[in-house]
Order: sequence, then structure tokens, then C-alpha cells
Amino acid sequence: MNLTREQIFYLRISKSGLSEPFDCPLSCAKNLLGIQSQAQQFGEISIFNRVKNLKEGGLTSFFKNKNLIKLWGQRMTVHTYHKDDWRFIYKIYGGGSDRLESFLKSDNKHLQTVLKKIESKDIWNKKELQLLAKEKFPHITHFYLDTVLIMYACYKGVLFAVPERPYSKTFLLRKQIVSDKEFKTWNAENKEDIMADLMLRYFACYGPASFKDFLHWSGLRKMDAAKSFEKIKNGLEEFTFNKTSVYLTKKDKHFADLKKSGVKNVIKLLGKFDPLFVAYSDKTWAMDTKHNKHVWRPAAHVEAVLLIGTEAAGTWLYEMKGNNMNFNFNLFKTITAEDKLKIKKEASLLCAFMGKNLGLLSYKKAK
Repeated sequence: MNLTREQIFYLRISKSGLSEPFDCPLSCAKNLLGIQSQAQQFGEISIFNRVKNLKEGGLTSFFKNKNLIKLWGQRMTVHTYHKDDWRFIYKIYGGGSDRLESFLKSDNKHLQTVLKKIESKDIWNKKELQLLAKEKFPHITHFYLDTVLIMYACYKGVLFAVPERPYSKTFLLRKQIVSDKEFKTWNAENKEDIMADLMLRYFACYGPASFKDFLHWSGLRKMDAAKSFEKIKNGLEEFTFNKTSVYLTKKDKHFADLKKSGVKNVIKLLGKFDPLFVAYSDKTWAMDTKHNKHVWRPAAHVEAVLLIGTEAAGTWLYEMKGNNMNFNFNLFKTITAEDKLKIKKEASLLCAFMGKNLGLLSYKKAK
């Protein structure tokens, strides 16, 4: 069966929580398999857009009780995860930290000594880790040496970050949320089984999607994932979009309701690096391709997107004037006065979540 662009858009919006919100931040992070969060406020905006009635401070308790944590995960980028998903990060990415080890230019014995040093202290701050990195790797002068060390410790199941605005400054040991006994079970698990489970979860949340889309989202090589993909294929339904095979999990409830699309009235101010726009290799489904340059920027930067129904209608950014948030929209299409009223309402809700006042809204046509 061939799927249209509108059907693809409907299914992806519905399944990723934008038209049918999740009940709480934990289910949001769990279903999305992590939320890219190098800029903390935009990671929080991604959750805000997908959780029912999330108010200012509504994430604080989840951060304090360590049910939501930050780790370097897929594509070597920092994400906010449900704490239980550290398991798949460790199993799939932890053993393949060759690039990080190569950067640190150290043998395994020295790296293990550094990790043991980190494990000797329950809480680390950013400055302390910077000093430790300089002490243990004096031969490396690169400005993000400390970040590489933190990434390495995350992938090896040693350290995680506490979500903080504007970026994380506090780092805690894994044993604060995962006991050594449970950690041993991570090591005993079969990597291919974990990979297969991860793939099924990806297609359940982000489908319809292609195998190439999964590789893009995960940052894995085809040779590392092909065997697990063949293993789960019987649990997937195959469709075609733009002459490419895309997959949904079998008996997908959103596909069964495909003709009952309720997303036409959805208007969202998606943040930078929103999961909807980092999950796919294909860039033809979301908008007229002439506008791609406004969303997918150099250095893998993904702009904040104005979503109207089954279309990316433009990009947006905010600027602070005192306690007011002013919004500037760069439009791909003409929008109605009714749409502008809805956009203003969404902007007002977002400001309240951020603890700010709504300022001015301005619109211009994208060039």
C-alpha cells in the first residue's frame, strides 16, 4: 500500500504525542526513546508539547527524584531519558566507544583508572570534571576534553547528568539510580535482543519509517543493525512512501483510524531539535523541499518549527525583553487570522510553562 504525505504526517504526529498527548513526562520520554536536550529549555519544550496540562515547574519533581536523567546517547548527542533507558544506551553504545577512546589517546588500563576515580565520589560538578580531565589527559588541549570524558563515562554506565537550565552542571554516579546488582544484569543481556527491542519501540513511536530512518535516528551503521532488523520484520507492516519501504508495527491502532484524522486543527510551537524532525533521514515528508534549508541547518542544527495541521508552516525563535518572550515567525505559507489567534494562545501557554510573560508576535515570509 502506498501512503500519501498527509497520511505519513498524520501517523507521525499522532504516534509521537503531538495530537494525542502522553499522560505524564515519564511516558513521554519513554515512548520517544529520549529527547535531544543539549539546550535544556528546548528539551523541556518538546515534553511540554506532548504532555497534558504541563505547568511551570511540572518537570522539577521528575528531575529531583532522578526518574528523568540526561545522558549522551544516540548520535553522540545529549538527551533527556527515562532512567530505565540507560540500559539500552549502555548495551548498544557502551561497548563501541572507540571514537571517544581514540580521542582520549589512552589505553584501556588508564581509562579504567580514570573511571574508578570518578566512581570514588558520589557527586561531581562541571568544574571538577574539567580539572580531572586536564589532570588525567594532559597531552590533550582540546576545549571540549571534559565533555568527551563525561560522554565516555555515560556510555560506560558510570555517570549521568542532572537536567538543569541552561545546561547540566551536576553529575551523579549510576549507583544512585541503578544498583550494582542490577547493573550486572545489563552486562548479561544479549545485545541483539536489546537492539531488536529498541527497533520495535522506534517503529512503534516514529513509524511509518524506513530502516534508513532508523539508522539516521540511532546513529548506527547498517552492518550493526541489519541482523536485528531482519529479526523483527515479522512484527512490522510494510508500506511504500516515495518508492521507499516504510514500516509500522503490526495492528497499529493509529493506522486503523487513519481516516479519522484529528490533527488538522493541531497547532504547536515545536522547539529546536524536536523529536519529529530529528527522527528521519528522509526530508521530503514535512514540507516543500525548498524550505528544508530553513529547518535543517549546517552542523546538524534543527530549527524550531511552527506546526499547523499536517504541515510545517514555518520556523520561529524567541527573544527575551525583561520577563517578556517575543516570538518571531518565519513563514513558509500564508496563514489565516484564525491560525494567528491559535498561535497566540499556544505562545501564551508556552510562556506560562517557561515562567515568562507573552510579549510581541511578529510574522514575515521566509525567503
